[in-house]
Amino acid sequence: MIDLKKVVSGARTAVIAGHVRPDGDAVGACMGLFHYLGQIAPELKVYICLEDFSASFRFLEGMSAITDPEQCPEQCDIFFAVDTASAERLGNALPVFERAERKVCIDHHISNPGYGMINEIDPAASSASEIVCRLMDPALITPACAQALYLGIVHDTGQFNYSCTSPETMRLAAMLMEKGADHEAIIDRTFREKTLTQQRILGIALAQSREFFGGKMLASILDEETLQRVGALPKDLDGISAQLRCTKGVLVSALLSETEKGCWKASLRSGEEIDVNRAAAAFGGGGHVRAAGCTLYGTGEEALARLTEQIGLQISEG
Repeated sequence: MIDLKKVVSGARTAVIAGHVRPDGDAVGACMGLFHYLGQIAPELKVYICLEDFSASFRFLEGMSAITDPEQCPEQCDIFFAVDTASAERLGNALPVFERAERKVCIDHHISNPGYGMINEIDPAASSASEIVCRLMDPALITPACAQALYLGIVHDTGQFNYSCTSPETMRLAAMLMEKGADHEAIIDRTFREKTLTQQRILGIALAQSREFFGGKMLASILDEETLQRVGALPKDLDGISAQLRCTKGVLVSALLSETEKGCWKASLRSGEEIDVNRAAAAFGGGGHVRAAGCTLYGTGEEALARLTEQIGLQISEG
């Protein structure tokens, strides 16, 4: 494992960034790392680059450190790319990454090629937050750090329900609770509480979902017009694909949302039988075996047909 103290030794500025459309793990891992760097290198000026994310995560301490990439130093000493499968997924923080003197990648996506100068990648880990936690001295984990990392772990494990949850995951989560992570508050704020917009768009996605392969696949399409009518933003769609997957008999779920005319983001979730990373990779995407995403073009029906064809290849193999 990499030694974070050695990695930041001599550095004056650092940037931490997660992937585009950051989820709970990206936010939690970035914020947790930010708090830990403050403990091991208090002289280090740390900037966090994260695109807009769910308001339910904003109770975490340190939000004032989040800034636009344009406000970062022209050339930072060290850049931490966290929970990001490829450099391109850094979005508007990519130029900052490219200019950085040292590039560190901490990730758990199976599709990650190891694009950093220093890499800590473990596809078997439940989350990037789990990997970040492993790199820390428990004695230096503050309550704010523990809260952030616990948030990341609990989100990428689906409240410890997904197969990526290991005994080590549970041990680290218990340690973080001992360090001050409030399990009940995190679950309540980030899972149970939903805005009316989130509830409405979930209802629409469920109501117009369609079955394929005798009920083994469930998919829903949310076009730009529907999203605008409800007032739903990309961050409001988090968790919908996983909810579709919870349907009895469904092996794989897909949510296609139109990000701009003719451009569709596909969010895929599966059980043990289907490798959605393989399906997403056919369109230049990727992620994990049980959770992945990609971008497709054309009409919604065309995009869904291409995606369904890829899923069908695996269903027929089974």
